[in-house]
Amino acid sequence: MTHRQDLDKDLLRFIDGKQMAAAEKAWIEQWISDSRENKEYFEEIKKICGEKKFLKDLEKIDVDKNWTRFQKSVEWSIDKPRVYSIVQKHRLVLSRIAAAILILIVATSVIYFARHVAGNQIIQVSSVDNNTELILSDGSSIILKKGSILNYPEKLSRKKRAISLSGEAFFEVAGMDANPFCVYTGDLTVKVLGTSFNIKEEAEGKITVSVLQGKVLFYRTGDIENALQLGSGQQGIFDSSTGTFEQYSIQSENFLYWKTGKLTYQHESLSVVFGELEDCYNTQFIIGDQEILRNRLTTSFDGQQMEDILNELAILFDLQFTSQGDTIYVRRKHQ
Repeated sequence: MTHRQDLDKDLLRFIDGKQMAAAEKAWIEQWISDSRENKEYFEEIKKICGEKKFLKDLEKIDVDKNWTRFQKSVEWSIDKPRVYSIVQKHRLVLSRIAAAILILIVATSVIYFARHVAGNQIIQVSSVDNNTELILSDGSSIILKKGSILNYPEKLSRKKRAISLSGEAFFEVAGMDANPFCVYTGDLTVKVLGTSFNIKEEAEGKITVSVLQGKVLFYRTGDIENALQLGSGQQGIFDSSTGTFEQYSIQSENFLYWKTGKLTYQHESLSVVFGELEDCYNTQFIIGDQEILRNRLTTSFDGQQMEDILNELAILFDLQFTSQGDTIYVRRKHQ
């Protein structure tokens, strides 16, 4: 699904045939097929939006202003939606479409939509300040990394369990042999039956899937024939700049630091250590003397703050760290 909070607008784009990512199209198609109510709702929108003028005028409408005006003039007979402390539900009808239809067609149609809200709500979780743990309707658990976004249906489909991710998350999927679990991220799909794995979407166009247990298929959405199969202890990386997949063996579980708070090193070069610290703490190291990177570290960190880690490295390797914003300059103390 998309990262917008309004499913109705996504459906309008889908109906109008505007360019959408493959994952967006797949998610909407899956949502439509999930239930009879969803399909009927989609068909009603499609029917009313038959004229191109509707789609053009929609973007010009002050939705909030007109929707407020409409609410004051109509007495609603539907229940108020439930409120979630960490999620925002898509207001399927009680938002942009309703306000737009208020202007373009008669108000009775708006009331019709309001009474036919699709039964399976789409929930969006934005993990802003802290990691967020979720339990889905099938019993699968997800830990969403801070700064990431997850979209999922309140009730997962019996035919296909499908969600979408932007950012990074760790999954423990409940096993259902006849009911695959799919995660859409960018233009890619990760398909599993029952396993634990991590998905990381990076800003530079790389997506990494790391499997701790079980098996997954990693492929471009719609191209499952060329899927990369990953088993326990394997990692797959897709590079959007080259359009290629690469497969590796997992050397350590430091990539889960955001979830576990643990980093373990066995005779590892400081080049690797600084690289992982950059990723863990969203910072950048500027190294004054490249010879520093040839030093090797054997130790473990468990929940320490960045300052504590740097203090330990300073003692072990006679280094000095100077911070300026998100940048840390590294040099030898006696240089």
